[in-house]
Amino acid sequence: MSNVFAGILGHQAQKEQLLALKAGNAVPHALLFSGPSGIGKRTLAQAFSAALLTRDGDIQAQAKLLQRGNHPDFHPVYRDPEKKDLSVDRIRNVCTKLQLKPYSSAASVALIDNAEEMTIAASNALLMTLEEPPAHGFIILISKSPHRLPDTIISRCQAMHFASLPANDLEAVLKKILPSSPEIHKELLKFTEGSLAALGLEKCINPVTRLPHDEAQLLEQCKFFLKESARLSRMIERAFAGSGGESGITSVASDLAAEKESLPLVWQLIRQQARSALRNSATKMPQLNVSAQAELILDAIDSAERSSERSLNPQLQISSILLKAGEALRA
Repeated sequence: MSNVFAGILGHQAQKEQLLALKAGNAVPHALLFSGPSGIGKRTLAQAFSAALLTRDGDIQAQAKLLQRGNHPDFHPVYRDPEKKDLSVDRIRNVCTKLQLKPYSSAASVALIDNAEEMTIAASNALLMTLEEPPAHGFIILISKSPHRLPDTIISRCQAMHFASLPANDLEAVLKKILPSSPEIHKELLKFTEGSLAALGLEKCINPVTRLPHDEAQLLEQCKFFLKESARLSRMIERAFAGSGGESGITSVASDLAAEKESLPLVWQLIRQQARSALRNSATKMPQLNVSAQAELILDAIDSAERSSERSLNPQLQISSILLKAGEALRA
C-alpha cells in the first residue's frame, strides 16, 4: 500500500495520515480535502480512492481503471465548465449510485470536486447520505472554499487541509505536463505562488488522468496566459499609480472583473503589484515600518478576494482594494 501516492508531489503529512487510516481500517465515510486550487488535492483524492477500491491488493489495476474513466465503482462529480454550480440532480444521482452494492471492488467511492459549488438543494441531498452512509460507501469532497459549505456538511466530514506547494514541486509538475517546453517553465513559475490555479490550465487537462488532452494546445494556452498576464499587470499598475483618478480606477476594476475566467490571476497580480510597490517603498524609505503596512495591505487583498468569491459582483471588491491599497502605497 506504500505505492498509493507514487509520483504525487508534496503533502507528505496528509499522505501519511490517510495511509494510517487505511491500515487501521478507520477511514471515515466522508472526507473533506480543502486548500487552494491547483495544488493536487484532486489527484491525491483519486489515488486514495484506488486504495479504498482495492480488494485483493492490486492497486495498480484499480488506478488504471480510474485513469481510463470507466471504473464501475468510482463515481466522480466534476463541475461542468458551462455551469456555475453543481445541481441537485447530479448529487442525487451520485448518492443513488453510492447506495448500490459495489460491482467489483471492496467499496464504492464518490468524489465531489468543487463541493462549495453545490446548490442548497444539492447540499441537502448530500446531507441525507452523509447522515446514513452505506457501509461500503465513501465520499471525498474537494473544496478551495470550505467556508461556503453548510456547517451541517462540514460537521459530518473529517477535514484535511492542504497547503500550497513549494516552487520545486510546481516546477516538477510543469515538467510532467509540458516535457518538451522547458524554456517556458520559469516564466510560468513567476505566477504560481504555491499553486497552478492562476495559470488557467484546467481546460487543457483531463480531470481523471491529470495529463494534457494535447500538449501543443496546452503550450498555446501557456503562451496566451503570459501575454494576458502582462496586459492585466499593466492595468493594475496604472490603477495603483492612481492614473485617471477614482473614475479611472473604477473603470480598470470593471475591465478586470469582466475577465471572469482570469479572476484568480487578477487577484494574484494585485498581490504581486502590492508586494513590488512595498519593496520599492522599503528601499526608498527604510525608516518606515513597511512590514506592518505590508501585512495590513495583503490581508485586505486576501479578504477582498474571499468576498469576491461570494459576490455576484466582484467589481466592487476589486475597485475597493485598488482604491484603498493604491492610496496606502502612494502615501
